[in-house]
Amino acid sequence: MLSMPAGVGNLSGPQADLQKRRPMNDKKKTASSDEDKQIDIHVGSRVRARRKFLGMSQITLATKLHLTFQQVQKYERGMNRISASKLYQTAVILNVPVSYLFEGLASTTAEIEGASEAGQSFLHTDEGIALANTFPRIHSSKQRAALLAIASVLATDRRPGGN
Repeated sequence: MLSMPAGVGNLSGPQADLQKRRPMNDKKKTASSDEDKQIDIHVGSRVRARRKFLGMSQITLATKLHLTFQQVQKYERGMNRISASKLYQTAVILNVPVSYLFEGLASTTAEIEGASEAGQSFLHTDEGIALANTFPRIHSSKQRAALLAIASVLATDRRPGGN
């Protein structure tokens, strides 16, 4: 039978108190981590939208950042957090100020939770990005209103095959 050296495994004093308060596998999810994830998703979607607007591929952006295109995919989806240095390099490559990547970010958790999930997922699609880039170039307010009316009708079309 193996015996433990004196003092090993038998913590006392402040060390024992610390171990009791903070279990090793305690990964408590906080509101802050949820908000952080939403920020990562927002910044990633802004990177993607700008990259697509410039007609740049993920491979091109990845090459310029000295990354794999898979890493760029993870950044754009908000699965991985972009470091400060990569964020700066990305802004330079995309020819925007770093602040551009944060524009439109909700300032409170309540605003983030109140954001339309459908709207957020729409901006992660190629069609959503294309529409968001094209719509502002329609100068006629009547034409924009007509396009919105068409979209509203299509959104309420519940017929089979109406997708």
